[in-house]
Amino acid sequence: MLSPRAPTHSEPSSQERESWLRTWLLPVLVVSVLLAATRWDSLASPPSQENIIGPWKEAEFLNRTNFDYHRLWYEEPDFSYGGSRTYVTSALPTIIAIGMRVLPGGPPLFVVFHLMSILSAAVTGVVLYRLIVNQVGIVVGLLTCLALFTNPLFSGQTYVTGMELPMTAFGMVAIWFACHRRYYLAALAAAAAFFMKASGVVFSLAIVTYLLLLLISNARLRKDRSLWAALTVNAFFTGLQYAFIRAAGSVSNLRTEENQHAATSLKSLPVWSPDFLLVVIIAFTGTLLWLTYRLLKTPVDAQGSVGDASPLSTLNAILNEKPFFTLAWIVLLGGLAANETVAVIPRYLVFLLPFLYAALVLFLAQLVSIWSVAVIAMAVLIYFNVMNTHGTLYPRLVDVYGTELARTGALIDRTHEVIDDHQANLAAMQALSLLAPHEDVIAGRPYLDFIAIPEMGYAQTAATVYGANSYPDEFTNVHDIDEILDDPPFNPVFVVVGNSWLHLDGLFDIPRPEPEDEILFTDEQASPLVVYKKFWPNGPHLGKRELQDWYLARMWPNAREVDRIKFRISFLRERGDLEQATAEAQQALQEYPRDYQLRQLTSALFFEQGRVEEGIDCCLGFLDRDRELRHQDYDAVVMHRYGPDVKLELLMLSTSVDPAVETSYEQALHLLHEGRLTAAATKLEEALQADPDHVTSLFCLAMLRQSQSQLEEATTLFERILKVTPNHGPAAKHLAQIALAENNLELALNMAQTGVEALPEDARAYHTLGLVLAQRDNYDSAAQAFEQAVALDPTNAEAKRALESARQEQEEPIRSSGSWWRWGVAWLVLTAVLCIWRFEVIDSPPYWDFGQGLWYEANYLAETNFDYPRLWYEEKRHWEGGADCYRTSVLPTVVAALMTVAPPPFAQIAYHVLTFACSSAILLLTFALLRPRGGTVAAALACLALLTTPLFGVQVDMLGMEIPTTFFALLALWGVMHERFTLAAIAGTLSFLMKAAGLLVTVTTCAYLLGVLLTSHREDAPGTRRRFAWGLGVNVLALIFQFALVRWGGHIENQMGATHSAGGPGLWLTTYVCPDLLLLSLAALLIFVVTLIRLYQQQAGRVHGLLNRLVELTRTALRQEPMLIWSAVLIVGVLLAVSRIIFLPRYLILGVPFLYISTVSVLFARQGVRRVTVCALVIITLLNLLNTQGRFFPSLDSMYANEFGADPSRLARTGAFLERSWEYEADHLANIRACRAIEEQCQNDPVFAPTPLLHYLCFPRLGYVSRPLQGYAVSDFTHSTDRFKDATIHAPVDHPRQPVFVWVGNTFSLVSPRFDLQPPTEGDEVLFDDQQPSSLVVYRRTIAADDAQPQGLERWYLDRIWPTAPPLSRTVYRAHYYLATDRLDRAVAEVEAFTPEPETKNARELLIAQFQLRQGNYSDALDRLHTYRQGGESLAAAYEALRLEELHAALDPMPTREALENTPPGELIEQATAYWHRGYTTAASQLLEQLEDQKLPQAQFLQGMLALEYLQLDAAVMAFENTLQQAPEHVGALLCLGWLRLYRGEYAEAETAFRSVLEQQPEHAGAQRGLGILQESAGNLSQTLDTRDAVSDNGARSAPLRINRG
Repeated sequence: MLSPRAPTHSEPSSQERESWLRTWLLPVLVVSVLLAATRWDSLASPPSQENIIGPWKEAEFLNRTNFDYHRLWYEEPDFSYGGSRTYVTSALPTIIAIGMRVLPGGPPLFVVFHLMSILSAAVTGVVLYRLIVNQVGIVVGLLTCLALFTNPLFSGQTYVTGMELPMTAFGMVAIWFACHRRYYLAALAAAAAFFMKASGVVFSLAIVTYLLLLLISNARLRKDRSLWAALTVNAFFTGLQYAFIRAAGSVSNLRTEENQHAATSLKSLPVWSPDFLLVVIIAFTGTLLWLTYRLLKTPVDAQGSVGDASPLSTLNAILNEKPFFTLAWIVLLGGLAANETVAVIPRYLVFLLPFLYAALVLFLAQLVSIWSVAVIAMAVLIYFNVMNTHGTLYPRLVDVYGTELARTGALIDRTHEVIDDHQANLAAMQALSLLAPHEDVIAGRPYLDFIAIPEMGYAQTAATVYGANSYPDEFTNVHDIDEILDDPPFNPVFVVVGNSWLHLDGLFDIPRPEPEDEILFTDEQASPLVVYKKFWPNGPHLGKRELQDWYLARMWPNAREVDRIKFRISFLRERGDLEQATAEAQQALQEYPRDYQLRQLTSALFFEQGRVEEGIDCCLGFLDRDRELRHQDYDAVVMHRYGPDVKLELLMLSTSVDPAVETSYEQALHLLHEGRLTAAATKLEEALQADPDHVTSLFCLAMLRQSQSQLEEATTLFERILKVTPNHGPAAKHLAQIALAENNLELALNMAQTGVEALPEDARAYHTLGLVLAQRDNYDSAAQAFEQAVALDPTNAEAKRALESARQEQEEPIRSSGSWWRWGVAWLVLTAVLCIWRFEVIDSPPYWDFGQGLWYEANYLAETNFDYPRLWYEEKRHWEGGADCYRTSVLPTVVAALMTVAPPPFAQIAYHVLTFACSSAILLLTFALLRPRGGTVAAALACLALLTTPLFGVQVDMLGMEIPTTFFALLALWGVMHERFTLAAIAGTLSFLMKAAGLLVTVTTCAYLLGVLLTSHREDAPGTRRRFAWGLGVNVLALIFQFALVRWGGHIENQMGATHSAGGPGLWLTTYVCPDLLLLSLAALLIFVVTLIRLYQQQAGRVHGLLNRLVELTRTALRQEPMLIWSAVLIVGVLLAVSRIIFLPRYLILGVPFLYISTVSVLFARQGVRRVTVCALVIITLLNLLNTQGRFFPSLDSMYANEFGADPSRLARTGAFLERSWEYEADHLANIRACRAIEEQCQNDPVFAPTPLLHYLCFPRLGYVSRPLQGYAVSDFTHSTDRFKDATIHAPVDHPRQPVFVWVGNTFSLVSPRFDLQPPTEGDEVLFDDQQPSSLVVYRRTIAADDAQPQGLERWYLDRIWPTAPPLSRTVYRAHYYLATDRLDRAVAEVEAFTPEPETKNARELLIAQFQLRQGNYSDALDRLHTYRQGGESLAAAYEALRLEELHAALDPMPTREALENTPPGELIEQATAYWHRGYTTAASQLLEQLEDQKLPQAQFLQGMLALEYLQLDAAVMAFENTLQQAPEHVGALLCLGWLRLYRGEYAEAETAFRSVLEQQPEHAGAQRGLGILQESAGNLSQTLDTRDAVSDNGARSAPLRINRG
């Protein structure tokens, strides 16, 4: 019985894994051996004709040209024109070419690829059996495979070495993987099928469709992320394949005339494969009936309950129960639709046969009760296939298509007829090789390929072959059929066969043999293949002319009659039969009077015979019958040959004829009268030798060269005219036409505008300008130019049509480019290529600055739920270690959104893909900007040079901001070039929103537009000025918006301050970091200067006065070289910004594409150096590829030693400079491995790490670690991280016993280090070491037992804090540390133990005075202050030099403002007093601010003490007086006020204060001492104190500034 079991979707069991030999390999080998045995006689035969024309000829080309793919893709003709470019997307030609290179030619090579086809067929059959056997049983499964192998179409392909079977095999494997839910492997197998042949895209589409149906039909599956991921991967591969198809033009290549006439639709199936059609109808009808039944049936489960009967539930059940049945039908329908859309020929349906048979038997599998039906159906199908092996049951092709098409290879592939034809071809070529080895042969394809390529194994002959089809010139023994007329063969050999190549695309009508001809071979079929040798009945009496006439009559059989006539007349003219040619031409003109080429040819014949009058009549016959126009002078002849507008141009020439050239010039005119153009050109050249600047001779010769298609020479002559006469309108106009034909749009536009200015009444000049503008997609200006052309010449029908077309494009701007989808596909393909090329870094985490900048800020936003106020107003800026890095950029928000949506590494992958997409857009925009000037190949080379530039290529890898910023900058330039200034403003703003450096883009656009407006003339079109004014206004608004954001964000001031305070490096470092860009910049500068000089020289004859020349120079440069000027302004802006703010190599990225654009665009516009430029680009690309690791760059060690004066090993791992090339990869990989080693081996040990490694360890979202680690930050860029505490504050307090240190040599560990990190020593446990010259080492240190006690550990850490600071600064820090930990005596002892240098003695004394004030020892403190001031020192300056940042911010953080508002005043005063005693003056002041309105005595007293702490004496006196107003007996206020009065010389008030203290406390030592000083010095104390420097009148000073503690 037939069992309808559904295939299991689980993973293969262990038993299946162990028996894979029995399950897969053994069946495949057995089937392969059986197939090889049945085809033993054909294993060594050459490929069939269709495969010779296709993949094998392409493989031969690759083998012959040493795999020159560029030549194959861009220079080689399509296969329909005899070329080798056939299957651009297929890897099979490359595989065959490798086989040709590795294997010996001939039979060994053919055997290998025959076996490959057989193996592919075996794999297809075995996979088909495994997919259906569980549902239909073993017997039906085997019968189905046997039916497949006996199918004439499928089995015929096993005899030929084609592409269909390998594609089918990979497709079947892909479907097998999809049925078993291995969707990623399915995507790869489907892609492999596509790379066998483009039709394999159907498999990828089928898998994507199946996954979509699964998601649509099952709500539960829609929550399955793995299924969505599988859909994404398969959709990506499908899109990639579609992009390859569109880029390679595979679909259009299939639509050749052969295929169109062979079979254009599925309607042809009854002719060449009725059994295929019958099985499709049966299977489709039965499946529809079964689906209807399933939809109407009520589902009941095993317990008898009714299930969901909705269509979606039924669909989901079918998809899960019968995945292969569903996929088979999707492939079938998709394949049939694709063939109907493209072209239907038999072999294109080979890959559908396995799925068709599977659909049939699986449908029959639903009929459980009649198992025998399936067996009978398969048996009948096998019997039919066996009986129909040679197509005996099919309609005969000769009856349907006639004898002229019956041998078309695309049709005979339907059965083993292809084998019969193949054997006949082999026999015919062998007969030709034996019987006519040296004869002249006339043959069409595929026999041209058989003879031209002896390696294919068909013919070995030295015969000369004339192709009856188009064929490339690369084969020396194959000639064009036209060449046969030069020396017509007397006894040629003809190859006659009925195929589409000869009878639909033939260039020569090969006749059937006559009785007198000698038959060399014939196969006696209904449409025979005949090889015969031609004999003439009256052979001895035939001359060369008769033979030429015979061959000429058979030329161009499929061309129009008028074209054949023109070809014959041209041949007669070349042969010298001018009278016969003229007679035939006149007769033809009577039949075709409106054919301009025929009329031109006839008039040329008249002129060559000296019949000038008749020639002019013929020329003007259909233009104007006015007899006054028929002048017998040279201008009429030139007008005839070059167009009616040239006569006017010649009359406008004002240069007189020099006597020295008059003779040669007049002779040239007479020769022009006679139509002897070559002789006339010679005389004109003689005239130019006498006078090289003779404009009229130059123009006439240029027109002659243009008419002879010698465009390079014509261009040179026109340029010489313009150098002599810059405003020569006709020369500029014709030069514009040549440039437009060569797609050099920049030069064409410049010349067309010059022509319009010089010829304001010339309609053709405006017409040419309109054509150029339309080609540049500027349809508004083009329409205006066409309107002017029509106004000047209302009879110009061509201008009217162009005007109508331009207006239509204005109305439909999306269609104006017509090829946007091509650019979109190219963008997708290029993005995919970049993804594949840099796949190794696609999940890589951010490197260096991006980890501590962009991604740090994004992580902060993700952790705080996008709390922007907190980020902007509470978080520290990035140079202080905070996350507030890029306020004006939207990229941190984008990255944060990715972080919240997907965990690592998906956020990194998504941003990498975004960077790749922007990079590919940069390349495409560069290509689009350069192609009009240099052509496709040259522009592509420039893009390749840009991509391989190490600095740019590295940024493509990075998760940074430069690439998106540069993309929008290029988009702005594109908008400016196309006068879409609103787009330029938007692009400039978006560039700024990527990174603040994008501000330069809008500045550049505004400068350019302002220059255009300031140098414009009143004569310029009002619409043009209005358009530029509007553009300037929009961009100025954008610039104002950007400046406002910059001022708010504070980017420029902060970076400038940071750079100049640190002595930041300058642009001279480019000589070390990126000398390649330095050389390119110098080249761009030289080209810019030379261009300006050239333009200035052009103004010499037209404009007078230096100022006027400069203005005109600016105007001309802005109009003729807008791309150069815009790029130059931006590059200068980038260099100024980098030199003014800070230099890092990646900051130059914004200008790199514009260096290439400005340099290459100018050089491409010059004909003489275009080839040199192309060669230079090739050399630059090669050097870039060799320089990927910076091998040609100077060593960074020399820069560190010479410019920074540092040990190179201490800076060698600075990523900001390693980014200059792919040198960074080693450091980046080491960082990743080190972080993972720390995570694995340091579970609880604190880690001491510098920037940027502490960011990597602290934030898992960056992708380095999976959980946040704890430790201490040893760099100054990290105080805002909550997981890594400040090592200078917390390490001595926590004093961990077994710390883990990260030793690395970079700027953050060398410049102002907070902690003394040293390389590991003996006894340390090394956890990671990357073994590089400057190693990254992670090691664990166990502190010695002598220092193991808490005090010893504290001292051990204190000795390593601020290792590079001066001794006094370190002492000050330690003293403040003790003060912050409530050890005032220890702080005083630390300072007193310090032995100062002479220059630091005063500072030491001042610090001791500060501590004495804290101890309440006011008298000693004041004595020290008096002593200090005697030296003339400033108290404020010295005190500021000793201040450090408040340590309480980390050890004892302030309570929140809300908590302070709810705290009782008493507690606030107590807390403020505690802060003051511990030295937290800032914290104490903040607490006292809450009590300002309450006027509490103790609060006022603390305010006075704090003012005294800051040496604000007047403020202290006022605070103590306010205290005494509230509490007159406050002892502390009285005592402090007494000492202050004494210090300021107010002795009476001081005495009163001291006595008031003693009245309350008679034993108070401080008051007694103060009173004693007053009594002992009653006579001279005032004089002594008055001589000292008094403090300033107000006595107040601002709070000490925070300085760098290093």
